[in-house]
Amino acid sequence: MTTIAKQDKIIMKKSGAYHSVLDKDIVQTAGNFPLMQFKTKVKVNPKFLLKGDDMDIVDEAITYYKANVFYKNFDMSICEADKLLVYLIFYIQSLLLQFNGHTKVECEKMAYSLAIENFALPGDGKFCLGGIVEPLKATEKEVVRQYMTAIRNETGLRLAQAVFKNDPKKCDKWWMCFNKRKFLNKTI
Repeated sequence: MTTIAKQDKIIMKKSGAYHSVLDKDIVQTAGNFPLMQFKTKVKVNPKFLLKGDDMDIVDEAITYYKANVFYKNFDMSICEADKLLVYLIFYIQSLLLQFNGHTKVECEKMAYSLAIENFALPGDGKFCLGGIVEPLKATEKEVVRQYMTAIRNETGLRLAQAVFKNDPKKCDKWWMCFNKRKFLNKTI
């Protein structure tokens, strides 16, 4: 078993995949799915708003997407934040499939549309982490839906920034070469 720490932001263990180290940012859990603080300009419940320039779960998902997408296994028992990290990796994967051949402005609009569309919540039958997360209580569903809409929207905006870093009219080939890979052999 190998354990490597780099910049106090990365943990690698037996599976080799990058795991989150942001358990401290978990504000609430719904079922056993973590709701974490993140930086955003999108309207979100203030308790989920992370102030400052520290790395958040969205940064972590985008930064380690390229490395993690190659893995067929991912040990989610290392930390609770991994459940949200894995969900965001699946979401990034679906965004990259849609971004191909579009401009930055078009991709930001597509990302917003995808963020607000009807999507499966943790514990639903079609949720990508089914069996790993517990079903939500009726009282938690609306809070989780609002949270996930906001984090999906923020992830889409930041991913568009990364994919179109060099040219707002053309996707970066070093991002698009990953758009057909399937993380854990699944898609959302």
